[in-house]
Amino acid sequence: MLSHRALLANIEQVAQVEPLMITGQDVVMGVLPLFHVYGLNAVLGQLLIHQARMVLVEGFDPEGALGIIEDEAVTVLPVAADGRLGAPSAVVKHSGSSVNTQRQAGPHAHCTTFDPAYGLLFVCDLGLDQVLAYELDSAKGTLTAHNPPSAAVKPGSGPRHMDFRPDGRFTYVLNELTSTVTTFAYDAKAGSLTERQTVSTLPPSFTGSNSGAEIVVHPSGKFVYSSNRGHNSVALFRIDPAQGTLTFVAAQDTGGRTPRNFAIDPTGRLLFAANQDSGTMMVFTIDQASGQLKASGAPVAVPAPVCVRFLPPRTGR
Repeated sequence: MLSHRALLANIEQVAQVEPLMITGQDVVMGVLPLFHVYGLNAVLGQLLIHQARMVLVEGFDPEGALGIIEDEAVTVLPVAADGRLGAPSAVVKHSGSSVNTQRQAGPHAHCTTFDPAYGLLFVCDLGLDQVLAYELDSAKGTLTAHNPPSAAVKPGSGPRHMDFRPDGRFTYVLNELTSTVTTFAYDAKAGSLTERQTVSTLPPSFTGSNSGAEIVVHPSGKFVYSSNRGHNSVALFRIDPAQGTLTFVAAQDTGGRTPRNFAIDPTGRLLFAANQDSGTMMVFTIDQASGQLKASGAPVAVPAPVCVRFLPPRTGR
């Protein structure tokens, strides 16, 4: 199986950043800058690695001009044994629009997410107000629209990212334009999403401008976190174990501006928030009973961090 090291060896860094290394754990966390992948300008966080055999990229059309990301396409790039990315094995273009004429004049495939069993690939399209479902042929690297093909959110919401509860019964979609989270019940056998609830990511007292950025379900399946750009916070929600619905608990200030991304370490004990516009990373401890966040130390300077990912421990050289 292809190692992460082999894949990363084929990615040329084009924006300098000092990596933040967290020691004393079995994982290594890196703050990812902008990378250049064979003529494709992308943030590495937009690349979804599937079984180390292929890479799925939202927002890339290989028929477009070199280095230009076309928002309407989802592309599958095969990964060779030596880590090289091959020619696209599939390119699926979306079409349509929604009600926000400034942000939704056309499709905007924003993220790709597998269900926990890797049965279906889901694509949040911000421009269409839809979450589209695809069947991936792992041998051929092709995508086929599933039936049902999609689930809709409220017009103008702008679905950006999504994450499943570990048991796969529910998934949570962050809507960028309305700063809301939509809960869907997931029928894995049918591959269908049924809306259960939509809640705000902001405290009622906040009246300023804001956009949602990232959403992560805690490994315990008890909490959901989402980040707010404008309010500059990470919102905490408690999950109802049976119904999967959310209750807003609190919004924790991230100690910087524009928390575009964050990640929870595999143990579920720490949350790392990337404040893009202030150029800082902030680490928080997570209370395992309440889900509440507590700042751990001072912010760490990182130039314009936009994505945080954990790599598995190195098992050999």
